[in-house]
Amino acid sequence: MLSSVNSSMLTTKEYEDQQIVANTTQEDLGRDAFLQLFTTQLKNQNPLDPMGNEAFVAQLAQFSSLESMKSMEGTMSEVANLIRDEKFVGGANLLGKKIALQGGQVVGGGGVTANGDIELANGAESVIVSIYEPKTGDLVARQTLGNQSKGTLPLTWDGLTTNGDIAPYGNYVMSASVVNGAQMETAMVKTSATVRAVTWDASAQDILVELDGGLKLSLAQVDRIEI
Repeated sequence: MLSSVNSSMLTTKEYEDQQIVANTTQEDLGRDAFLQLFTTQLKNQNPLDPMGNEAFVAQLAQFSSLESMKSMEGTMSEVANLIRDEKFVGGANLLGKKIALQGGQVVGGGGVTANGDIELANGAESVIVSIYEPKTGDLVARQTLGNQSKGTLPLTWDGLTTNGDIAPYGNYVMSASVVNGAQMETAMVKTSATVRAVTWDASAQDILVELDGGLKLSLAQVDRIEI
């Protein structure tokens, strides 16, 4: 009688061995393939040594877990797309607006004038304005302004080097030093640039705003937006 049992039916030991293989490849299986594998195991189990209740429940739990993960994956993808769309629409509203820049970043050269300003709490006997190439730190231009009263002092760079040549158009750094007597202090230069384009940074999952001169900043780096 025992010899008449179909050899394709699984014993408990064979099922356990097959289950180990199934568990190692479960992440590579789709839910349809997983369900088909589960159904095949039920059809081919050995009636003289059927699958135990614990193993049956474990299989159902695994299928339920896989189904839940698939559903969650779809939901998270939808949420991510909604967030991306909202950020992109918000970023598009910045087109043509001026953004305050940190560290005295300016766009100039090539016939373009760069502007910035500093606040003088007590005035100054003189103010030294320097323009640097941001990548190398090389001095591009320098000028000294005479006696200044307290308040906001506008700074302007005509785009020329210290030799009177036209500097290449691009990004530069404007710095200012305030001189009073034998004391010299660095003043924070405030500058701004116009938003020319908005792009999506997939790696950072954030909006990048492209400014004059090709400078790109994330929204997290934006402190102030001007009309």
